[in-house]
Amino acid sequence: MIDKFEDLLPQYLNNIGDKQDKPTYLHNKKNPKKIVDDCLDVHGLTVQQAIKKLEEKLLYCSHHSIKRFRLIYGKGLHSPDKTSVLRQPLREYLDKSKFVSKVDPCEPKDGGFGAVWVVIVSK
Repeated sequence: MIDKFEDLLPQYLNNIGDKQDKPTYLHNKKNPKKIVDDCLDVHGLTVQQAIKKLEEKLLYCSHHSIKRFRLIYGKGLHSPDKTSVLRQPLREYLDKSKFVSKVDPCEPKDGGFGAVWVVIVSK
């Protein structure tokens, strides 16, 4: 587990051209300039790849004062046993992270069982 943004910054900057690393923002309809949420979609990745992306996202959000983001890990509909391979390991990682204040379930329109809202610890 990475503890400081500075430890990951050089690696993050080297990968900034990767589409997965660019933040995807949802904008407030009343005030389009106000960023409401950020999103990380890791479904389709291996557990190790997903944890690496999640570490990067947590550090990025903490460093840039992003209060929460939606983590999409998938429902497991395409897995052989029809269960999410990423759900349990990512939830365990989030439970141990010092950057995470809480994890909230998503509404069906936001991903339902295949996603969660990750709330970042306030500075």
